[in-house]
Amino acid sequence: VDGAVSWGSSDEVDADGYDGVVLATDGYLLVDNFTRLLRIRASDGTTAWGADRVCSVSSSCGAATFGDAVYVADAAPGGHVLVLFDLATGARQYESPVMTGFTLQNTPFVGADGTIYLARTQNNVATDFLYAFEDTGTGFVERWHVAAAWTMRVPRVRGGWESMRRAFDRSLDDLGALRMRSGANRHPLFTAG
Repeated sequence: VDGAVSWGSSDEVDADGYDGVVLATDGYLLVDNFTRLLRIRASDGTTAWGADRVCSVSSSCGAATFGDAVYVADAAPGGHVLVLFDLATGARQYESPVMTGFTLQNTPFVGADGTIYLARTQNNVATDFLYAFEDTGTGFVERWHVAAAWTMRVPRVRGGWESMRRAFDRSLDDLGALRMRSGANRHPLFTAG
């Protein structure tokens, strides 16, 4: 390794600061922006596929993967939807029911059990919720949603990002245990192991 550039992408990559790049299990890059989702070959930088999408707010358009799925949150009439794209082909498969609200500056994330989470927030108690969805293979089913707060502040956590991740994991575990005790949800958020 001499530090030389191995390749440049064949298509323009204009993802903004919070869009991010997701690394698929086969090493391909998934890069998305306000209007496009690209799958770029790690071997030579050529585009394997590109798919149209409609992000709510530019620079907040990141994706998440799990198995053969790529998940994004897109704008839709009346709010936002989770959209599943096929990882191999880029084909749009299906979308979730609409989550009401005007803007969205968060990206989906996926738990170890495949649950897809989205904090659909805009500083409005009527529309600000953390959602959990199950991907059934033919559509999305909402498992639950709980009130969530919108913030533009990055919390300061002693111990850095690893401490923040552990605190977040504990929060989800506590939320799951609370929901299990209340009978609101009979499925744990995460399983130990």
